[in-house]
Amino acid sequence: MTKQDKGCIIRVANTYPEIKNPEQLFDRFYRENDARTQKTGGYGIGLSVARAIVKQHHGSITAKSVEGQLTFTVKL
Repeated sequence: MTKQDKGCIIRVANTYPEIKNPEQLFDRFYRENDARTQKTGGYGIGLSVARAIVKQHHGSITAKSVEGQLTFTVKL
């Protein structure tokens, strides 16, 4: 987490195969991998809910995929 004058930036990163359009991850019910089903966990709404919460706080959330690393950045 990084503090700014009137807010903060939070970055979370993890290894993950490269994603062509990481912003699509915020679409409700979207799943990057067809192998992920309700049996293996999740409905595909978590990141769309996160985006809605961040927007309610007048912030932004983005995703970036580079060289096997997926990074989410929240600016509040």
